Amino acid sequence: MRQKLILGSLVLLVAFGAQGASAQQNIIADSWHVPADMICTGDEFVVNWSFDGAPADSVHLHYSDGRSLKVIGSETSVVDSFLHTGDMNLQITAWRGEDVEYKLFPGFISIDPRPYAGDNVMFLHHSTGRYILRDSGVRSILTAATDAKGATVEFWDHDYHSGNTYTGIID
Repeated sequence: MRQKLILGSLVLLVAFGAQGASAQQNIIADSWHVPADMICTGDEFVVNWSFDGAPADSVHLHYSDGRSLKVIGSETSVVDSFLHTGDMNLQITAWRGEDVEYKLFPGFISIDPRPYAGDNVMFLHHSTGRYILRDSGVRSILTAATDAKGATVEFWDHDYHSGNTYTGIID
């Protein structure tokens, strides 16, 4: 009787061990991006993914255009953008301990051509000061932000009857 009880306990332990090993698989639970649609060339979007249980140790994102990003496992999102149109596949590779998982998301994102050039910005405003973009520091802030992203943007300002003369739209 005692031998049967010990044998039963060993079978139970082996079953628990097998369940523990299978729990290490399926690291990547899901992936999605925001915004969900209407993304054009040069737009920034956020790629998100989730894990089943604890985060991975390391995560690689591989796009079908050949680009690859590596992030630490505690991250669950990354900001990205594409310069070319078309549908992109995404493969996420995640490592957790000795386990590795590859998950393919075919047609993950669709990038459309930009419908307009978008290289001129006009601020229409009603202010009491002259040249709101220059005097308030907004021009330098926006220029630094676009330069950091590699964008070329011209900023135009409307001089709202400041002083004695009206000069109209100015650069």
